[in-house]
Amino acid sequence: MKISHHPDNLILIDLIEIPLGTFYFYDRIIIAELRRGVHLTFEEAQPIVAKALELYENKGFGYISNRLHPYSVVPTDYFKLSKLDSIKAFAVVSYSILNRENAELEKLFFDKAFSIFSDLNEAVAWMKDIICVTKPMKKN
Repeated sequence: MKISHHPDNLILIDLIEIPLGTFYFYDRIIIAELRRGVHLTFEEAQPIVAKALELYENKGFGYISNRLHPYSVVPTDYFKLSKLDSIKAFAVVSYSILNRENAELEKLFFDKAFSIFSDLNEAVAWMKDIICVTKPMKKN
């Protein structure tokens, strides 16, 4: 499900569109929709990491990969991502068996909470529980 409305009553704080894809910043949750065929590395994700650290400071946040299209990642980059204190959890929303299998492999390299879903709203609900979202942030 492409984000055409904000899932589970989340309030959009910021949105970044870069050649890799579109990144929606909500209250302590980032939802990413990457473009078909891109190859995501930790280095290329730095603008998103910087924005997350700026927005969420020391509050901690979760990242949901809404995998509408096939793309590749460097699984070992999850080790680097895990070292960021601010990221508390990672979720993948998969709409195909292949994407699900890839996510299962990626999960082996991330040593924090990581879950795989077939529905975006279920992923958001899980993420809210993990990072304890209680009060919405105000938009800047």
